[in-house]
Amino acid sequence: MLSLGFLSLQVAAAAFVLLGAMILLMLLALVRRFERKRDEASGLFEELGGELRTARDVVNHVATVGLLASAALLFFALLLRAELVPRWLSIWGLLGASLTVVATVLFARRVVAIRSGAYVGLVLPLALQQLVLATWLVFVGLEG
Repeated sequence: MLSLGFLSLQVAAAAFVLLGAMILLMLLALVRRFERKRDEASGLFEELGGELRTARDVVNHVATVGLLASAALLFFALLLRAELVPRWLSIWGLLGASLTVVATVLFARRVVAIRSGAYVGLVLPLALQQLVLATWLVFVGLEG
């Protein structure tokens, strides 16, 4: 059941990555139009551009990161249960994913900014854990 939840969250996150890319393309089209019609309704272009940037931030840092962190919780619960990697590595992943979920909620509530030390501090443990896990898998592999 955990694996099905993990897969579902990963697929949903991929859909939000595509949505984020589409928003970037819309923003690019808006910038090109703004360059051609700089004098006409420039305030409207700037306002719409700001809204598109905000939408992309929400898609990227709330929906996508939130889903990926939730999927990571399930993944590390699976690894912990199956004992395929050292226990400390799975627990580190669970803690890092939990902190990333907290960062996502705080960003969604506008308590922290993406480029703030608090946000980076909350997502950094999972990022480092992912690097250690990848290194572990390359050099040691799965046990069992």
